[in-house]
Amino acid sequence: MPRDLRTCLHDVMIAIGRIQELTSQETLETYKANWVMRAAVERQFEIVGEALRRSVQIDESVCEQVSDASKIIAFRNQVIHGYDVIDNDTVWGIIERFVPTLLNDVTSLLQELSD
Repeated sequence: MPRDLRTCLHDVMIAIGRIQELTSQETLETYKANWVMRAAVERQFEIVGEALRRSVQIDESVCEQVSDASKIIAFRNQVIHGYDVIDNDTVWGIIERFVPTLLNDVTSLLQELSD
């Protein structure tokens, strides 16, 4: 059954919320030391990237409305296919620099869809 754009974007929001919940009280050092947290965060990034990829398939304009959409999708591919070379510093940097912007972009897009 095909998924609609709103559902895919909602999935992005849930995964972002989980990433933030997992990491908000942590540091890079505690992140590196906790393999369970890293695995959970990486899984949520897989979901973010896949849901965003599906969103772009449904509506190509999503790529223009979500900052760095193509990079986020590419990162999902790196996490899945390059599991053995994931750099924890890079993941943490993405959490700090890109996740807040992604949250804002997807929130705005969902608001537009609701109007």
